[in-house]
Amino acid sequence: LPTDLFGKGMPQSRAAAPREARRFGLERLTRRETEVFELICEGVPNKEVAKDLGMAEATVKIHVHNILKKLKARNRTQLAHLAAQLREQR
Repeated sequence: LPTDLFGKGMPQSRAAAPREARRFGLERLTRRETEVFELICEGVPNKEVAKDLGMAEATVKIHVHNILKKLKARNRTQLAHLAAQLREQR
């Protein structure tokens, strides 16, 4: 995924956020949720996400739940589909 849609590159202001990010609701994600989102869209399991980001697996599950809710996705597959749509628009 384009780095300007995530992490440090993600504008704080809704008005300044890229249109694609606003369209999918990515501006609502926290920095940590964005990090988790990037990894799960790569197919990384929760246990590895936790290890990579230095957090408990239970915390990753909470982040995944929040990401699904904020992006109105039902599962990781829908998140991966969202990521593919973002790549196509770039």
